[in-house]
Amino acid sequence: MKKEDKIEISDKKIKRPLKKGLREFDDLRDAISSMEEHNRNFYFKPVLGYGVKLDASTLNKITRIECNCSDFLQNHGDFMKSMEIRFVSKHTATKLAELPLHPIILLLLRNKAKHGKERYVMLSENEPIILGFVSFVKLNWINVYHYDNKRDVAIRFSFNPFENKWSYGKLPPDGKTVENKIMTLLQQTFLQAERF
Repeated sequence: MKKEDKIEISDKKIKRPLKKGLREFDDLRDAISSMEEHNRNFYFKPVLGYGVKLDASTLNKITRIECNCSDFLQNHGDFMKSMEIRFVSKHTATKLAELPLHPIILLLLRNKAKHGKERYVMLSENEPIILGFVSFVKLNWINVYHYDNKRDVAIRFSFNPFENKWSYGKLPPDGKTVENKIMTLLQQTFLQAERF
């Protein structure tokens, strides 16, 4: 977005309380519904084949994974069509995390197996850096998934935008730059603090 572009803020945003200069939402669904048109594509939808080519053997293993939970039964068809992580149940996420996938996808799957649903935003495609919103109710902590190209590992960090702090004081490489990108993203989307 260019600096000279004006952002229109919906009345729904204006009525939300401010906390540390950011407009706070109790429910991510309310935040999304109040987004302006330029923010409609807010979510990143990670797929199992991100960053790797799924070979025939891996695809065969994916098709053979089964579960009896309601999430699996309800979403399995959508998952098989798209290979999107959002359609994976907690139980199958554990099994999928054993496959030869990109390290950041493995980390997303492991976290899903442990904590359940999460919504994602691609903050940077270079490393990549992916933000994960765990709770629809409390938006205080954001998971920051960082892929280190040099070491070929993915690491999860947690950031609280309302207190500008990192969990246990651990920052990703270029942490302050990442922090600035997160705050800019939030200010341009559902945490807009004021009219321009």
